[in-house]
Amino acid sequence: MITMTRKEATVLRLLQTNGEMDGLRMVYAAPETLKRVYIYQTLAAMEEKGWIVAEIKIPNDAYTPARRHYSITPQGAVIHADGVIAKMEDEA
Repeated sequence: MITMTRKEATVLRLLQTNGEMDGLRMVYAAPETLKRVYIYQTLAAMEEKGWIVAEIKIPNDAYTPARRHYSITPQGAVIHADGVIAKMEDEA
């Protein structure tokens, strides 16, 4: 069984539920678990594991900075589903 941190589980849940998101929106969506200080380290590690992918989005407006938008990969969806099933089994 693959282990994941609480932060990783939260990111996978957010991406599975909401679709593509940037790091700051994830922090705002789950401030009890995700903090601005650590979010990008967590996202980089998850990208290395192949659980998420990033795409740089450049806005049409010259005043808004480009942002990395993250989405869950098929492997990440399987990891997320396995983690949810394992948690349910632990609670039974």
